[in-house]
Amino acid sequence: MSAALPAWTGSPVRGVLRAGTGAPPPFDAGEPLVLRVDPADGACGVFRDTPVIVSLSLPADEATVTRESFRVEAAGRMEVEGGVRLSPDGSVLIWTAARPLAPGVVHFVAIRGVCDRRGVPVKEHVSRFVPCDIALSDLMPPKA
Repeated sequence: MSAALPAWTGSPVRGVLRAGTGAPPPFDAGEPLVLRVDPADGACGVFRDTPVIVSLSLPADEATVTRESFRVEAAGRMEVEGGVRLSPDGSVLIWTAARPLAPGVVHFVAIRGVCDRRGVPVKEHVSRFVPCDIALSDLMPPKA
């Protein structure tokens, strides 16, 4: 007796594993979503100089990727200075801080107002992380 292979059903972000047909998860190409954020929501001990990387379900319209639509804020709602850029295919946003992040302080990543290339807004997203006392660059040997 052999068991059926599990199939993913449900939304593309929160699938439910069930025995069934083996069909892939349904995906609504009409709703642009944040698929992944690094650092992950709730992460602690993040290097102070780590970039924030956001993966989208559909390519973003570059004109909508701004300091207002992609923000990193420290506790107290203070915007952290930095720059955001878009990958060549438009599906990844990369934010880099202007200076190392404050250690031990909760930082929030907020995506509000980014649209896909059709003009459809990406579903709003907020996550948080806490940097540690060191930067990745602290672990690198000095350049000769």
